Amino acid sequence: MSDNPIVIDCDVGVDDAVAIALCLAQNQNLIGITCVHGNTSLENVTKNTAWVTSVCKRPEIPVFGGAEKSFIGDNLFAHEFHGEGGLGGMSAPSDKKDSICDEHAVSALLRMTKERPGEITLLAIGPLTNVGLAIRMDPGFSKRLKELIIMGGNTTGKGAVRPGAEFNFSCDPEAAHVVVQEMECPVTIVPFETCYDTGLPWEWYDSLAQSSSSVCRFLSEITSHSTVRQQNKGKPTFVMCDALAAAIAIDKKVITEVRRGPIHVERSGMYTRGQMMEMSALWDGDKAYSGPPVDVVIKADGERFYSLMNGLKNL
Repeated sequence: MSDNPIVIDCDVGVDDAVAIALCLAQNQNLIGITCVHGNTSLENVTKNTAWVTSVCKRPEIPVFGGAEKSFIGDNLFAHEFHGEGGLGGMSAPSDKKDSICDEHAVSALLRMTKERPGEITLLAIGPLTNVGLAIRMDPGFSKRLKELIIMGGNTTGKGAVRPGAEFNFSCDPEAAHVVVQEMECPVTIVPFETCYDTGLPWEWYDSLAQSSSSVCRFLSEITSHSTVRQQNKGKPTFVMCDALAAAIAIDKKVITEVRRGPIHVERSGMYTRGQMMEMSALWDGDKAYSGPPVDVVIKADGERFYSLMNGLKNL
């Protein structure tokens, strides 16, 4: 097992489930999972997460419930992609709750970083409400992280839920802006477009159902709803956004190109609320904007990602 502790903040979600399984398949030291509203309700997310860790034979990993709404009280669910309940329409068994802790996710994030300052990689693959609240409750939180890896944002002005914005940032633009502006540890953003450019062959997805691994068959079943949706839209590859972010947390060599600079998040606008703005991407490049430098992953190594994902078949 890796010596480097990882905490996943997520809104499980089919691609979140795959990301968790990938970290476990690659022997990452996953010390906790914090849950947030997003793909489905917080109640569903916590139950789904406990179910995934149980299926992966790691029920001892603690699961913490966090923010059930955004900073301003909105919810944007994604049941049309992830299915009712968040896992392709499948309902988590009622007996898979032992790993769900009473401690709030934000308190858990603050506590874990105090216990292991400078050691923890936080992989944030849902809306950033928990992370933003942690910064607001304790400004020293971000200094205690080793690094933050975010799946979210967009680089070309094309969106998902809104025409100009990606889902995770759209769910809580205020929290996303706080995080990208105020984090004091290294930050890597894996945006929507890069994930869609780094899909897996459909043959690989088809092989999940035929695998001898019960985990792979589970992943095949919960992703079948979203897979049909992708195929009906003519997607040339199987796209799992959160799994790519997890692969980057596991192996930085998956990254082949980054742009570095300050980031802002639009918090108003009918079509652009939640849009990620790279503030160094100006024609003249002269004006300096506030905010810490952030690494935005522009290109990723698909073959390396594929190799890591093949490790799921060993679970």
